[in-house]
Amino acid sequence: MNKPMRKTIFLLISAFLFSGSTLKDNRLRPGKDYALFFAVNDYDYWEDLANPISEVEAIAKDLKDLYGFETEIVRNPDRKAILDKIEDYRKKTYARDAQLLIFFSGHGEFNEATKQGYFVPKNGQKNDTYGDSYIEYEGLKRRISSLPCEHILLALDACYSGTADESIAMRGEPGKRPGANADAERERYISTSLQYRTRLMLTSGAKVRTPDKSQFVEKFLEALRSQGGSDRLVNMPELLGYLTTASPKPVSTTFGDHAPGGEFLFVQGIYSGTDDLVKKSKEAAQGEQDLAAWRTAKSSNTREAYQNYLSRFPSGEFRAQAEEAISAINAHEAAWQKAQSANTIEAYREYLDKFPNGANRTTATEAIRKLEADLAIRRDDLAWDVAVEKNTADAYKKYQADYPNGRHSTEATAKIKSLEQSRSGDTADGLVFVKGAAFTMGCTGEQGSDCDSDEKPAHQVTLSDFYIGKYEVTQAEWRKVMGSDPPELYNKGCDQCPVEKVSWDDIQEFLKKLNAQTGKQYRLPTEAEWEYAARGGSLGTGYKYAGSNSIDDVAWYNANYKTANTFGAQKTTRPVGQKKANELGLYDMSGNVYEWCSDWYGDYSSSAQTNPIGPTSGSYRVIRGGSWNDVPQVCRVANRHSITPGYRSLNVGFRLARTR
Repeated sequence: MNKPMRKTIFLLISAFLFSGSTLKDNRLRPGKDYALFFAVNDYDYWEDLANPISEVEAIAKDLKDLYGFETEIVRNPDRKAILDKIEDYRKKTYARDAQLLIFFSGHGEFNEATKQGYFVPKNGQKNDTYGDSYIEYEGLKRRISSLPCEHILLALDACYSGTADESIAMRGEPGKRPGANADAERERYISTSLQYRTRLMLTSGAKVRTPDKSQFVEKFLEALRSQGGSDRLVNMPELLGYLTTASPKPVSTTFGDHAPGGEFLFVQGIYSGTDDLVKKSKEAAQGEQDLAAWRTAKSSNTREAYQNYLSRFPSGEFRAQAEEAISAINAHEAAWQKAQSANTIEAYREYLDKFPNGANRTTATEAIRKLEADLAIRRDDLAWDVAVEKNTADAYKKYQADYPNGRHSTEATAKIKSLEQSRSGDTADGLVFVKGAAFTMGCTGEQGSDCDSDEKPAHQVTLSDFYIGKYEVTQAEWRKVMGSDPPELYNKGCDQCPVEKVSWDDIQEFLKKLNAQTGKQYRLPTEAEWEYAARGGSLGTGYKYAGSNSIDDVAWYNANYKTANTFGAQKTTRPVGQKKANELGLYDMSGNVYEWCSDWYGDYSSSAQTNPIGPTSGSYRVIRGGSWNDVPQVCRVANRHSITPGYRSLNVGFRLARTR
């Protein structure tokens, strides 16, 4: 059924309906009339309806006030509650002329494949293929027909309610009416009609959908409120006369063991006094106000609205529902406050599990998304830190496998290329292969305002392939070649610290012996080769220092250079390879010790812009990279200094190079 359509089943069990106990003269019949209503507004799985309960309340009121019925309304029943209540009425004792009206109002369903129609109770499932959670019309008719009441009228005001009758046809001829003011004839007509067993059924349409606001109920109420004219009696033809004008057109038929001649009458009684009428009128007005206030509170669905209802109607019809709604709102707010206080993914998910349609579901979902994103970033960064700590190609590849779109994926690719490129060179002697290329030498944009005059102008230099030492030459390596430490070594006894207090001339002697021992042609790097390698070669990303824009990542330097300290905060050299490598996998190219280059020192000029080996003569040789006793500015990749070839200093060492 498409919203706002609704299905209503209205079962009237009786041959006639009378006011029994409220008549002054109840000689007409000793039997008592009953009306039982089942109405569902609020569904667990179907769309809610707006009108069934209010409509049956209107019918029940008129039946009670005008025709003396004993009425009972079962609101929002589930399947078991309906069947249990019908069984309760099976246990009643009925007089021969007693009548029972059963009214079902709510959703209905029809299975086209099995040609079966159903009433849908509160807990009826949506798209129930076998109808197990519904009440089948045919079974309902059998159950109703077997009740011990002699006179039964079944009315169905519902979508597909006509499918309760296989023929969907009008059956039987209406009985004759007594003449106006013919009391004797009226009494005879009533008693005669009651002598035949009655099983009549009215439906609000055939195999069609019916609207939420029922015209069937509207016309039914019109018939009741007509009060039967001067004879104060409404029979079936008269009732059908009203119902026929409803849309869709109602259908009348019989069911069960209906006897020909069975009728259904609504007989108006005379009330015993005006006090009772006034009382009932006040009660009706109070009930209408109660219902209106409840609907207003339910529409607002706030704690304040429900509390306002309870303050106006402390003993109201919907007190339990209002208190339950307030309790639910309090529970929802407590759960949300708990989730916000914890501010964790688990807390927000717990809130959504308890209140999947809660007022804060969008905010909770967004909070979970943000927390999951933050967690993903933290995990990404942690995995990257692990890879950097290991600093192997496999570690970086694992990072990329675990985080294919990770924040550090580009840098990982560069690291892998650098490390694998290093392995592809002559790694046995600890040198790293550097692929030659053209690059910009001198102070460039990343140096900012730190540029010194001898670092300008920046110029293009083209280099061939070469190898350069992964580490600065250590004291142990010097001793292995030369047989002893340099005579003026400053930081003695640290085998893995870079050798220092060696002049450019001393290094030439070292190279002669090393080349004789190894059969290779080691040399000092040119100034251009040194700067290109310090910048990371073709893998470089423009860092100020060799491998980072943060000097603490890559260099041992005078960290407390602003304080008065002759030898700086570090005091002396440190073992090689302790800081982070640059893009080529080279260590300590910023800080630790200055490194000798093979070139003569000279200003950058137009003639030098294409010369990868610098001037051909001079008085000073180039040193690069800064040292443990220098400020950060001196440790930049573009910074350059010069000293005489024979000078020895406690913060100057070197690293090897050779041509490919």
